Amino acid sequence: EENEEQLHKIDDDVSEKESIEEGENTATSFLNDSENTSFDNADFSDNSPEKELLEKEEDFSASISNEVSEECDEEKTHEASSIVIDNFIDEEYLTVSENYTGDSEDLGNFDTSDEETEDVFSSVPDEDDEEDSEDEEKEESYEIETDDKEDISDTTTVEKGSNKISPVNFIFDILELFIFSLAAVLLLTTFVFRHSIVEGGSMNNTLHDGDRIIISNLFYTPKRGDVIVCEDYSTVLKKPIVKRIIAIEGDIISVTSYGKVTLNGKELTNEDYVFIDGIKWTDPIDNYEIPKGEVFVMGDHRNASTDSREIGTVKVDSILGKAIFRFSPIEEFKFIK
Repeated sequence: EENEEQLHKIDDDVSEKESIEEGENTATSFLNDSENTSFDNADFSDNSPEKELLEKEEDFSASISNEVSEECDEEKTHEASSIVIDNFIDEEYLTVSENYTGDSEDLGNFDTSDEETEDVFSSVPDEDDEEDSEDEEKEESYEIETDDKEDISDTTTVEKGSNKISPVNFIFDILELFIFSLAAVLLLTTFVFRHSIVEGGSMNNTLHDGDRIIISNLFYTPKRGDVIVCEDYSTVLKKPIVKRIIAIEGDIISVTSYGKVTLNGKELTNEDYVFIDGIKWTDPIDNYEIPKGEVFVMGDHRNASTDSREIGTVKVDSILGKAIFRFSPIEEFKFIK
């Protein structure tokens, strides 16, 4: 603002100087005209108009000389003020250039005579202003952090209050958990896993009386050597039985009266699961072809098992599942082969 006032003042001085110069030129021309008129030898009376005119010319010439000398002094003052203003503008320009972080080419295009540059100069903060602004920012940040902490504490209080569960809701949660657990167990035991209890000693020494086993019929296809649980009421046994598959549909089997097995023309000699502690005589079976959709089963304890040698083949549809592992007694836990 001070620079702007000084520039306005300089403009006024220049216009005033021009008007004075015009008056000086007018007076000079008037004097030249008067010199061409011969009044030197004239004898004028004290009150004559010619003498009054000469006196006015002399007074006017003296006043013009005084004004010209004053204007010279003012012109010198104007030049000095212009130098002071230029130095001030250069100092402010250097200050802005030191704090400027942009492109140097853009900085070189600054015009110190326009209003935008004056605004830039006026916006340069002092050190005291910078310290005050930093203190204000710290106070504002502290207030914001305090407000955030208060908001967090309020939120925490609300959450603690929401964690309180009424007894009725707690009971409903327990019932809901129990129902979902029961449904999951029923689905698993119906379509994936079931458990069965071994009765009797027909599967010694693989399984014993009272053992609890887990069976599964998920995507199950009968194979030779599988231990299964079947429940075929078309046989004389009207209860689930645990046996091992010896032959599947299409196989040709022969069994001697004392339990020796020939399958598809080859005698089975690798039956390491067989347990024999005596002799059981049964009717021999000679080259019997297993019907479609049925299997031939026998117990591992051959001389103490009632199986397909007496009750005939078992339908595949009656198989409840393949025995996976024994889980009780727990000390005899094992996977069943």
